[in-house]
Amino acid sequence: MAIILSIVLLILFFTSIYFLKFFRLKEVNRHWISVAFATKILVATLLIGFYSQKDRNKSDIFRFFDDAQIINSTFKENPNLYLKIITGIGNYHEEFEPYKAKTNNWDSPHNSLLASNNRLIIRYISVTSLLFFGYYVPVALLTVYLSFLGLFAIYRLFNLHFTSMAKPLFLLFFLLPSLLFWTSGLLKEALLIALIGGFTHAMYSLFNRQKWLLNLIIALVFFLLIAKLRALVAGMILFAGLPFLINSIFSLKRQLTTYIIMLFVAMTIFVESDKIMNQSVSEIFSQRRQAYIEQALADKSGSLMSEKPLPQNYTETLKQIPASFFQTLFRPFPHEISNLFAWLMFGENLLLIAIPLILMFRYRFNPTSGNLIFMLLLFSITYLIITGLTVPIYGAIARYRSIPLLFLFLSLIISFQPKSIPTTPSKT
Repeated sequence: MAIILSIVLLILFFTSIYFLKFFRLKEVNRHWISVAFATKILVATLLIGFYSQKDRNKSDIFRFFDDAQIINSTFKENPNLYLKIITGIGNYHEEFEPYKAKTNNWDSPHNSLLASNNRLIIRYISVTSLLFFGYYVPVALLTVYLSFLGLFAIYRLFNLHFTSMAKPLFLLFFLLPSLLFWTSGLLKEALLIALIGGFTHAMYSLFNRQKWLLNLIIALVFFLLIAKLRALVAGMILFAGLPFLINSIFSLKRQLTTYIIMLFVAMTIFVESDKIMNQSVSEIFSQRRQAYIEQALADKSGSLMSEKPLPQNYTETLKQIPASFFQTLFRPFPHEISNLFAWLMFGENLLLIAIPLILMFRYRFNPTSGNLIFMLLLFSITYLIITGLTVPIYGAIARYRSIPLLFLFLSLIISFQPKSIPTTPSKT
Protein backbone atom coordinates (compact mmCIF):
# COMPACT_ATOMS: atom_id res chain seq x y z
CA MET A 1 0.00 0.00 0.00
CA ALA A 2 2.83 2.40 0.88
CA ILE A 3 4.45 1.73 -2.50
CA ILE A 4 1.20 2.40 -4.38
CA LEU A 5 0.60 5.65 -2.48
CA SER A 6 4.19 6.76 -3.11
CA ILE A 7 3.96 6.05 -6.85
CA VAL A 8 0.65 7.92 -7.13
CA LEU A 9 2.12 10.92 -5.30
CA LEU A 10 5.22 10.98 -7.51
CA ILE A 11 3.06 10.89 -10.65
CA LEU A 12 0.95 13.77 -9.33
CA PHE A 13 4.00 15.83 -8.31
CA PHE A 14 5.88 15.43 -11.60
CA THR A 15 2.66 16.03 -13.57
CA SER A 16 2.14 19.31 -11.68
CA ILE A 17 5.60 20.48 -12.77
CA TYR A 18 4.69 20.02 -16.44
CA PHE A 19 1.13 21.33 -16.37
CA LEU A 20 0.79 23.99 -13.66
CA LYS A 21 1.31 27.62 -14.69
CA PHE A 22 3.24 28.14 -11.44
CA PHE A 23 6.20 26.21 -12.90
CA ARG A 24 6.18 28.01 -16.26
CA LEU A 25 9.35 30.07 -16.75
CA LYS A 26 10.97 31.33 -19.96
CA GLU A 27 14.52 31.09 -18.66
CA VAL A 28 14.36 27.56 -17.24
CA ASN A 29 13.06 24.52 -19.11
CA ARG A 30 10.51 22.39 -17.25
CA HIS A 31 12.75 19.38 -17.75
CA TRP A 32 15.38 21.07 -15.59
CA ILE A 33 12.76 21.83 -12.94
CA SER A 34 11.74 18.18 -13.02
CA VAL A 35 15.41 17.14 -12.64
CA ALA A 36 15.75 19.49 -9.67
CA PHE A 37 12.77 17.85 -7.96
CA ALA A 38 14.04 14.37 -8.82
CA THR A 39 17.36 15.33 -7.19
CA LYS A 40 15.53 16.21 -3.98
CA ILE A 41 13.74 12.85 -4.07
CA LEU A 42 17.08 11.08 -4.53
CA VAL A 43 18.62 12.99 -1.60
CA ALA A 44 15.56 12.20 0.53
CA THR A 45 16.07 8.51 -0.23
CA LEU A 46 19.75 8.72 0.73
CA LEU A 47 18.82 10.58 3.91
CA ILE A 48 16.35 7.87 4.93
CA GLY A 49 18.89 5.17 4.15
CA PHE A 50 21.62 6.89 6.16
CA TYR A 51 19.51 7.51 9.26
CA SER A 52 18.00 4.03 9.12
CA GLN A 53 21.37 2.78 10.33
CA LYS A 54 21.40 5.15 13.32
CA ASP A 55 19.59 5.28 16.64
CA ARG A 56 15.99 6.09 15.67
CA ASN A 57 15.32 8.01 18.90
CA LYS A 58 18.12 10.47 18.09
CA SER A 59 17.25 11.01 14.43
CA ASP A 60 14.93 13.96 13.76
CA ILE A 61 13.99 12.42 10.44
CA PHE A 62 12.25 9.59 12.35
CA ARG A 63 11.63 10.76 15.90
CA PHE A 64 9.04 13.40 14.99
CA PHE A 65 7.19 10.78 12.96
CA ASP A 66 7.28 8.31 15.87
CA ASP A 67 5.85 10.93 18.24
CA ALA A 68 3.13 11.68 15.71
CA GLN A 69 2.08 8.02 15.75
CA ILE A 70 1.67 8.22 19.52
CA ILE A 71 -0.58 11.24 19.00
CA ASN A 72 -2.50 9.31 16.33
CA SER A 73 -3.28 6.53 18.80
CA THR A 74 -5.71 8.95 20.45
CA PHE A 75 -7.67 9.28 17.20
CA LYS A 76 -9.45 5.93 17.65
CA GLU A 77 -9.45 5.91 21.42
CA ASN A 78 -10.62 9.48 21.98
CA PRO A 79 -11.35 11.54 18.82
CA ASN A 80 -12.30 14.59 20.85
CA LEU A 81 -8.91 14.56 22.60
CA TYR A 82 -7.14 14.15 19.25
CA LEU A 83 -8.93 17.22 17.87
CA LYS A 84 -7.89 19.25 20.92
CA ILE A 85 -4.26 18.13 20.60
CA ILE A 86 -4.07 18.95 16.89
CA THR A 87 -5.77 22.35 17.16
CA GLY A 88 -4.34 23.26 20.56
CA ILE A 89 -7.82 24.48 21.51
CA GLY A 90 -9.32 23.52 24.84
CA ASN A 91 -7.93 22.04 28.04
CA TYR A 92 -6.47 18.70 27.02
CA HIS A 93 -3.27 18.54 29.07
CA GLU A 94 -4.49 16.23 31.84
CA GLU A 95 -6.01 13.72 29.40
CA PHE A 96 -2.95 13.94 27.18
CA GLU A 97 -0.41 13.29 29.95
CA PRO A 98 -0.28 9.44 29.58
CA TYR A 99 0.36 9.84 25.84
CA LYS A 100 2.84 12.69 26.23
CA ALA A 101 4.89 10.56 28.63
CA LYS A 102 5.56 8.17 25.72
CA THR A 103 6.83 10.92 23.40
CA ASN A 104 10.43 12.09 23.22
CA ASN A 105 10.09 15.44 21.49
CA TRP A 106 6.69 16.98 22.20
CA ASP A 107 8.31 19.33 24.73
CA SER A 108 11.44 21.02 23.41
CA PRO A 109 14.60 20.32 25.46
CA HIS A 110 15.81 23.88 24.84
CA ASN A 111 13.45 26.05 26.84
CA SER A 112 14.00 29.56 25.53
CA LEU A 113 12.62 32.14 23.13
CA LEU A 114 15.03 30.82 20.49
CA ALA A 115 13.88 27.24 20.80
CA SER A 116 12.26 25.49 17.88
CA ASN A 117 8.72 24.33 18.52
CA ASN A 118 8.50 20.59 17.96
CA ARG A 119 4.74 20.51 18.37
CA LEU A 120 3.90 22.13 15.04
CA ILE A 121 5.84 19.62 12.96
CA ILE A 122 4.53 16.70 15.04
CA ARG A 123 0.96 17.91 14.50
CA TYR A 124 1.62 18.31 10.77
CA ILE A 125 3.04 14.78 10.53
CA SER A 126 0.17 13.43 12.62
CA VAL A 127 -2.50 14.78 10.26
CA THR A 128 -0.69 13.83 7.04
CA SER A 129 0.20 10.34 8.28
CA LEU A 130 -3.48 9.73 9.05
CA LEU A 131 -4.26 10.65 5.45
CA PHE A 132 -1.65 8.13 4.30
CA PHE A 133 -2.68 5.38 6.71
CA GLY A 134 0.39 5.78 8.92
CA TYR A 135 2.98 5.09 6.21
CA TYR A 136 6.24 7.01 6.46
CA VAL A 137 7.38 7.37 2.84
CA PRO A 138 4.24 9.11 1.46
CA VAL A 139 4.43 11.68 4.28
CA ALA A 140 8.12 12.26 3.52
CA LEU A 141 7.39 12.65 -0.22
CA LEU A 142 4.64 15.20 0.45
CA THR A 143 6.98 17.17 2.73
CA VAL A 144 9.74 17.18 0.11
CA TYR A 145 7.25 18.44 -2.48
CA LEU A 146 6.04 21.23 -0.17
CA SER A 147 9.67 22.17 0.44
CA PHE A 148 10.26 22.24 -3.32
CA LEU A 149 7.19 24.46 -3.81
CA GLY A 150 8.50 26.90 -1.19
CA LEU A 151 11.93 27.08 -2.78
CA PHE A 152 10.45 27.50 -6.25
CA ALA A 153 8.10 30.24 -5.06
CA ILE A 154 11.08 32.28 -3.82
CA TYR A 155 13.09 31.47 -6.96
CA ARG A 156 10.23 32.67 -9.21
CA LEU A 157 10.27 36.12 -7.61
CA PHE A 158 14.01 36.57 -8.05
CA ASN A 159 13.90 35.12 -11.54
CA LEU A 160 11.27 37.72 -12.42
CA HIS A 161 13.55 40.64 -11.55
CA PHE A 162 16.99 39.17 -12.25
CA THR A 163 16.40 37.24 -15.47
CA SER A 164 20.01 37.65 -16.62
CA MET A 165 21.13 35.61 -13.58
CA ALA A 166 18.37 33.00 -13.87
CA LYS A 167 20.67 30.00 -14.29
CA PRO A 168 23.10 30.82 -11.45
CA LEU A 169 20.10 31.46 -9.21
CA PHE A 170 18.54 28.14 -10.24
CA LEU A 171 21.74 26.27 -9.36
CA LEU A 172 21.89 28.08 -6.00
CA PHE A 173 18.31 27.28 -5.00
CA PHE A 174 18.34 23.64 -5.97
CA LEU A 175 21.96 22.50 -5.60
CA LEU A 176 23.29 24.37 -2.55
CA PRO A 177 24.47 21.30 -0.55
CA SER A 178 23.13 22.04 2.95
CA LEU A 179 19.84 23.40 1.61
CA LEU A 180 19.37 20.43 -0.73
CA PHE A 181 20.21 17.97 2.02
CA TRP A 182 18.28 19.36 4.99
CA THR A 183 15.14 20.40 3.09
CA SER A 184 14.77 16.95 1.50
CA GLY A 185 13.58 15.04 4.54
CA LEU A 186 10.90 14.92 7.20
CA LEU A 187 12.61 17.78 9.05
CA LYS A 188 11.77 21.26 10.28
CA GLU A 189 13.93 22.87 7.61
CA ALA A 190 11.78 21.33 4.86
CA LEU A 191 8.58 22.65 6.43
CA LEU A 192 10.23 25.98 7.24
CA ILE A 193 11.34 26.72 3.68
CA ALA A 194 7.84 25.79 2.48
CA LEU A 195 6.34 28.34 4.90
CA ILE A 196 8.90 31.02 4.00
CA GLY A 197 8.12 30.48 0.31
CA GLY A 198 4.39 30.85 0.93
CA PHE A 199 4.92 33.95 3.08
CA THR A 200 7.24 35.56 0.51
CA HIS A 201 4.85 34.89 -2.36
CA ALA A 202 1.88 36.32 -0.43
CA MET A 203 3.86 39.43 0.60
CA TYR A 204 4.96 40.02 -2.98
CA SER A 205 1.37 39.79 -4.21
CA LEU A 206 0.26 42.08 -1.39
CA PHE A 207 3.00 44.57 -2.24
CA ASN A 208 1.77 44.60 -5.85
CA ARG A 209 -1.84 45.13 -4.68
CA GLN A 210 -3.11 41.78 -5.91
CA LYS A 211 -6.14 40.67 -3.86
CA TRP A 212 -4.69 42.57 -0.92
CA LEU A 213 -7.08 41.32 1.78
CA LEU A 214 -6.70 37.66 0.84
CA ASN A 215 -2.91 37.92 0.55
CA LEU A 216 -2.69 39.83 3.83
CA ILE A 217 -4.52 37.01 5.61
CA ILE A 218 -2.36 34.37 3.88
CA ALA A 219 0.85 36.23 4.76
CA LEU A 220 -0.20 36.53 8.42
CA VAL A 221 -1.07 32.83 8.61
CA PHE A 222 2.27 31.83 7.13
CA PHE A 223 4.14 34.22 9.43
CA LEU A 224 2.41 32.84 12.53
CA LEU A 225 3.22 29.29 11.43
CA ILE A 226 6.88 30.29 10.93
CA ALA A 227 6.90 31.80 14.42
CA LYS A 228 5.43 28.60 15.86
CA LEU A 229 7.94 26.41 14.05
CA ARG A 230 11.05 28.54 14.62
CA ALA A 231 10.60 31.84 16.43
CA LEU A 232 14.09 33.07 15.55
CA VAL A 233 13.29 33.02 11.82
CA ALA A 234 10.11 35.05 12.38
CA GLY A 235 12.12 37.55 14.41
CA MET A 236 14.74 37.85 11.68
CA ILE A 237 12.02 38.38 9.05
CA LEU A 238 10.63 41.29 11.06
CA PHE A 239 14.09 42.65 11.83
CA ALA A 240 15.24 42.71 8.19
CA GLY A 241 11.85 43.15 6.53
CA LEU A 242 10.70 46.28 8.35
CA PRO A 243 13.38 48.65 6.98
CA PHE A 244 12.88 47.10 3.52
CA LEU A 245 9.17 47.93 3.64
CA ILE A 246 9.81 51.45 4.95
CA ASN A 247 12.28 52.16 2.15
CA SER A 248 9.93 50.71 -0.47
CA ILE A 249 6.72 52.39 0.71
CA PHE A 250 8.25 55.85 1.17
CA SER A 251 10.74 55.55 -1.72
CA LEU A 252 13.60 56.68 0.50
CA LYS A 253 16.86 57.49 -1.26
CA ARG A 254 19.20 56.84 1.65
CA GLN A 255 18.15 53.25 2.08
CA LEU A 256 21.16 52.15 4.10
CA THR A 257 20.26 54.69 6.79
CA THR A 258 17.03 52.84 7.58
CA TYR A 259 18.96 49.62 8.18
CA ILE A 260 21.50 51.40 10.37
CA ILE A 261 18.65 52.81 12.47
CA MET A 262 17.16 49.31 12.78
CA LEU A 263 20.54 47.98 13.93
CA PHE A 264 20.77 50.77 16.51
CA VAL A 265 17.27 49.95 17.81
CA ALA A 266 18.11 46.23 17.97
CA MET A 267 21.36 46.96 19.82
CA THR A 268 19.53 49.14 22.32
CA ILE A 269 16.98 46.40 22.96
CA PHE A 270 19.80 43.88 23.34
CA VAL A 271 21.64 46.01 25.91
CA GLU A 272 18.49 46.92 27.86
CA SER A 273 16.72 43.56 27.45
CA ASP A 274 17.02 42.66 31.14
CA LYS A 275 14.79 45.67 31.90
CA ILE A 276 12.23 44.70 29.27
CA MET A 277 12.04 40.92 29.78
CA ASN A 278 12.48 38.49 32.64
CA GLN A 279 16.06 37.85 31.54
CA SER A 280 18.52 39.48 29.18
CA VAL A 281 19.08 38.31 25.61
CA SER A 282 22.70 37.46 26.46
CA GLU A 283 21.46 35.18 29.26
CA ILE A 284 19.06 33.49 26.83
CA PHE A 285 21.93 32.99 24.36
CA SER A 286 24.11 31.56 27.13
CA GLN A 287 21.44 29.13 28.35
CA ARG A 288 20.71 28.02 24.80
CA ARG A 289 24.38 27.29 24.18
CA GLN A 290 24.74 25.44 27.48
CA ALA A 291 21.72 23.24 26.63
CA TYR A 292 23.41 22.24 23.38
CA ILE A 293 26.69 21.48 25.14
CA GLU A 294 24.96 19.27 27.71
CA GLN A 295 23.00 17.45 25.01
CA ALA A 296 26.14 16.88 22.91
CA LEU A 297 28.04 15.51 25.91
CA ALA A 298 25.15 13.24 26.86
CA ASP A 299 24.86 11.91 23.30
CA LYS A 300 28.67 11.69 22.98
CA SER A 301 28.46 13.80 19.86
CA GLY A 302 31.57 13.84 17.71
CA SER A 303 30.82 17.30 16.36
CA LEU A 304 30.99 19.39 19.54
CA MET A 305 33.31 22.30 18.76
CA SER A 306 33.76 23.68 22.25
CA GLU A 307 32.50 23.19 25.80
CA LYS A 308 33.24 26.82 26.59
CA PRO A 309 30.09 28.58 27.89
CA LEU A 310 28.92 31.91 26.53
CA PRO A 311 29.26 34.86 28.97
CA GLN A 312 25.95 36.14 30.31
CA ASN A 313 26.64 39.86 29.84
CA TYR A 314 26.23 41.85 26.66
CA THR A 315 29.77 43.27 26.42
CA GLU A 316 31.39 39.84 26.46
CA THR A 317 28.73 38.47 24.10
CA LEU A 318 29.43 41.24 21.59
CA LYS A 319 33.14 40.39 21.68
CA GLN A 320 32.27 36.83 20.60
CA ILE A 321 30.45 37.95 17.43
CA PRO A 322 33.39 37.93 14.94
CA ALA A 323 34.58 34.47 16.03
CA SER A 324 31.02 33.11 16.04
CA PHE A 325 30.33 34.40 12.54
CA PHE A 326 33.63 32.97 11.27
CA GLN A 327 33.05 29.52 12.75
CA THR A 328 29.51 29.35 11.37
CA LEU A 329 30.79 30.05 7.87
CA PHE A 330 34.18 28.34 7.72
CA ARG A 331 34.44 25.55 10.25
CA PRO A 332 35.05 22.65 10.45
CA PHE A 333 38.62 22.71 9.17
CA PRO A 334 39.95 19.54 7.48
CA HIS A 335 41.65 18.25 10.64
CA GLU A 336 38.36 18.61 12.58
CA ILE A 337 36.28 16.42 10.23
CA SER A 338 35.01 13.24 11.85
CA ASN A 339 31.85 12.29 9.93
CA LEU A 340 30.01 12.53 6.63
CA PHE A 341 28.09 15.69 7.57
CA ALA A 342 31.32 17.47 8.49
CA TRP A 343 32.70 16.66 5.02
CA LEU A 344 29.50 18.03 3.47
CA MET A 345 29.85 21.20 5.52
CA PHE A 346 33.54 21.55 4.61
CA GLY A 347 32.74 21.21 0.91
CA GLU A 348 30.13 23.92 1.21
CA ASN A 349 32.66 26.12 3.02
CA LEU A 350 34.85 25.92 -0.08
CA LEU A 351 31.91 27.25 -2.11
CA LEU A 352 31.95 30.34 0.08
CA ILE A 353 35.35 31.08 -1.43
CA ALA A 354 34.78 29.71 -4.94
CA ILE A 355 31.45 31.36 -5.78
CA PRO A 356 32.58 34.98 -5.14
CA LEU A 357 35.70 34.32 -7.25
CA ILE A 358 33.65 32.85 -10.11
CA LEU A 359 31.25 35.77 -10.02
CA MET A 360 34.07 38.33 -10.07
CA PHE A 361 35.79 36.73 -13.08
CA ARG A 362 32.75 35.81 -15.16
CA TYR A 363 30.26 38.54 -14.28
CA ARG A 364 30.15 42.28 -13.76
CA PHE A 365 29.55 43.70 -10.27
CA ASN A 366 26.47 45.92 -10.56
CA PRO A 367 24.18 45.99 -7.52
CA THR A 368 21.05 47.69 -8.89
CA SER A 369 18.73 46.74 -6.03
CA GLY A 370 20.38 48.02 -2.87
CA ASN A 371 17.29 47.82 -0.68
CA LEU A 372 16.77 44.13 -1.43
CA ILE A 373 20.47 43.32 -1.00
CA PHE A 374 20.62 45.13 2.36
CA MET A 375 17.59 43.18 3.58
CA LEU A 376 19.06 39.83 2.53
CA LEU A 377 22.41 40.64 4.13
CA LEU A 378 20.84 41.82 7.40
CA PHE A 379 18.69 38.70 7.63
CA SER A 380 21.41 36.20 6.76
CA ILE A 381 24.36 37.70 8.65
CA THR A 382 22.38 38.28 11.85
CA TYR A 383 20.93 34.78 11.68
CA LEU A 384 24.39 33.26 11.14
CA ILE A 385 25.86 35.23 14.04
CA ILE A 386 23.14 34.12 16.47
CA THR A 387 23.59 30.54 15.27
CA GLY A 388 27.33 30.75 15.93
CA LEU A 389 26.80 32.23 19.40
CA THR A 390 24.26 29.68 20.55
CA VAL A 391 25.10 26.44 18.70
CA PRO A 392 28.56 24.88 19.29
CA ILE A 393 27.85 21.66 17.30
CA TYR A 394 28.84 21.18 13.65
CA GLY A 395 25.88 18.98 12.81
CA ALA A 396 23.32 21.43 14.20
CA ILE A 397 25.06 24.42 12.59
CA ALA A 398 24.98 22.66 9.20
CA ARG A 399 21.19 22.47 9.46
CA TYR A 400 20.50 25.87 10.98
CA ARG A 401 22.70 27.77 8.55
CA SER A 402 21.18 26.22 5.41
CA ILE A 403 18.44 28.85 5.02
CA PRO A 404 20.44 32.00 5.94
CA LEU A 405 23.27 30.75 3.71
CA LEU A 406 20.83 30.64 0.79
CA PHE A 407 19.96 34.30 1.29
CA LEU A 408 23.61 35.28 1.82
CA PHE A 409 24.57 33.73 -1.53
CA LEU A 410 21.42 35.22 -3.04
CA SER A 411 22.46 38.75 -2.05
CA LEU A 412 25.83 38.10 -3.68
CA ILE A 413 24.51 36.70 -6.97
CA ILE A 414 21.97 39.46 -7.59
CA SER A 415 24.78 42.00 -7.15
CA PHE A 416 26.27 40.80 -10.47
CA GLN A 417 25.22 40.73 -14.11
CA PRO A 418 26.62 39.03 -17.21
CA LYS A 419 29.19 41.28 -18.90
CA SER A 420 27.32 41.15 -22.19
CA ILE A 421 23.96 42.17 -20.66
CA PRO A 422 23.17 45.91 -20.59
CA THR A 423 22.38 47.36 -17.19
CA THR A 424 18.68 47.53 -16.33
CA PRO A 425 17.57 48.62 -12.87
CA SER A 426 15.55 46.10 -10.91
CA LYS A 427 11.93 46.89 -10.12
CA THR A 428 12.34 45.46 -6.63
